[in-house]
Amino acid sequence: MPPWTVPAFLALPARAPGPLVIDQHNTILAGHRRWRAACALTLDSVPVIVREIGDPLEAERIIIESNRQRKKTASEVMRESEQIERIIAAEAKARQKRKPEDSVRPTLDEQTPMRTDEAVAEAVGMKRSTYAKTKKVYDTAHDEAAQRSSLADFIATFEDLDAG
Repeated sequence: MPPWTVPAFLALPARAPGPLVIDQHNTILAGHRRWRAACALTLDSVPVIVREIGDPLEAERIIIESNRQRKKTASEVMRESEQIERIIAAEAKARQKRKPEDSVRPTLDEQTPMRTDEAVAEAVGMKRSTYAKTKKVYDTAHDEAAQRSSLADFIATFEDLDAG
């Protein structure tokens, strides 16, 4: 029995599920739980939407967008915001590398530049000021956890030296 098999009564959706979103290589981009539920219920087929993906950033955007309706913890929202920041930075870098003759006329959205923190805050459903404060707390907690981990490794190293 595969590890993702669930009892049928747990697999039944509370609402009518949407289609799975897959790329041209049949990789599931959105709907993994629906797929597992369909497998557990031994359904013969499920509805899918095939999206032609040009680059990995586009796939990441689709994954983030498809999970927009899911209720998330603050940590999940901040991890999502880190992904969105990385995507925005990569897209900006790609725009900078474009040759002027390869450039197409910018859309209205591109003509009115938005600060990265503004764009990320909007994407995760926060005001910019709320996002900035939340990010500061999250980064501080993340840094402190990393420092504690480093300190624990440091202490363990000395304990190993004392024991040896």
